[in-house]
Amino acid sequence: MDRADTAINGEDVRRVVTLAIDALRDADPQAWEAKAGTLDWTCWETLEHLADDLFTYAARFGLAKPPMSTALPFRTSSDRSGGPANVIFVERASGPEGFVSGPPGGSGR
Repeated sequence: MDRADTAINGEDVRRVVTLAIDALRDADPQAWEAKAGTLDWTCWETLEHLADDLFTYAARFGLAKPPMSTALPFRTSSDRSGGPANVIFVERASGPEGFVSGPPGGSGR
């Protein structure tokens, strides 16, 4: 198997995101505020952090000429002490459905 057969590409990322969203749509709404396994973060915070990771990867590797520095020039913040420091946050008033649907007017896919 050559390297081209094992490389991860944009289609792979889209497929993983689609599978994750499909699974999350069936999650108990109360579970979103529960601790995520052994983490100190809630499931909501953990998923925000994953969305933040995907955004950061797109910002770094989606460019024709990726930045050479190790840090991207984005300001991060945290909603609470001990919570993840992110660039991306989902409006909590939108609830779990807002989290997995995508931006207003969008299909989420």
